[in-house]
Amino acid sequence: MLGQTRLTPIRYVVALLGVLGLAQLVCAAVDDDWDFTDNTSEERLKQQLAEVSANKTLLLVTHRTSMLSLVDRLVIVDRGQIVADGPKPAILEALKKGQIRVS
Repeated sequence: MLGQTRLTPIRYVVALLGVLGLAQLVCAAVDDDWDFTDNTSEERLKQQLAEVSANKTLLLVTHRTSMLSLVDRLVIVDRGQIVADGPKPAILEALKKGQIRVS
């Protein structure tokens, strides 16, 4: 299965969130391994994720900025450290201004 090995750490996060009472969690990893050959395929995935995660918490792990339309809050992790956490507009603005640095 595509990305199965890379998803293993995410399974631990999902298990932890379940223990913490976040049973209404949808988890998705959309990384560079996902090769969308056209915009239609990517839009279809975004629509499906939006439908599945309606009224639930969506934990989305991605490098694809096009997927950010699905989220309200961003947590940016760089080299294993959280470097930013907050509302999407504020984090995107801070990134644009160079106030948050990632490698």
